Amino acid sequence: MWTVVKWIVKLVLGLILLFVHWSLFLLFVVLLMLRNWQKQRRQSHARLSEEQEEGIVYREFELFDLEGRNEDGTDRKAIYDKCYRGDEVTLKYNPAPGNENRLEVWTKFGQIGLIAPYYVEQYADTFKSEAGARGRIKKIASGADASCILEIAFPTEEENAADR
Repeated sequence: MWTVVKWIVKLVLGLILLFVHWSLFLLFVVLLMLRNWQKQRRQSHARLSEEQEEGIVYREFELFDLEGRNEDGTDRKAIYDKCYRGDEVTLKYNPAPGNENRLEVWTKFGQIGLIAPYYVEQYADTFKSEAGARGRIKKIASGADASCILEIAFPTEEENAADR
C-alpha cells in the first residue's frame, strides 16, 4: 500500500516540477520577445529626420577611443552598448595635460568616447564656445569591431569661419 502511495506522490511531484519548469521557460521566451519588441519600438522612434534645419550645417565625425575606461572607472563599451541610432550626444571640451584638444562625447548613459583631436583642432572655436555644438548618433555598429558615426550640428556663421 505504501509503495503505491509513494509512486503516486513521486508522479504528482514530478508533474508539478515539469509544469513549473515549462512555465518558467515560456515566461523567459515571452520576456525575450518583449525586450526585442521594445528595442524595435525605440529604434523606430529614433528615426533621424532628413530635413535640414535652416542656419545649421551637419558634419559627421567618427567616435574615437571607444575602448577603455572613463575617469570614474566605468567601461565605455558597456555604456556604448546601451546606445541607439538617433540618441542625443553632448560634447564637453575637457583639455587634459598633453592633449589640449580633448572633446568628450556623452550620452544620457555616460561618456562613450572622444572625437579625434585632429577634428577638434579644425573646429576648436565652436567646441570651445559657451554654446558648444549639439549632436546625435547617426550610425552605430556593435560587436567585436564596434564603431560609431556622430552627426554634429554647427551654426552656419561658425561653419564659414572654420573654413577660412
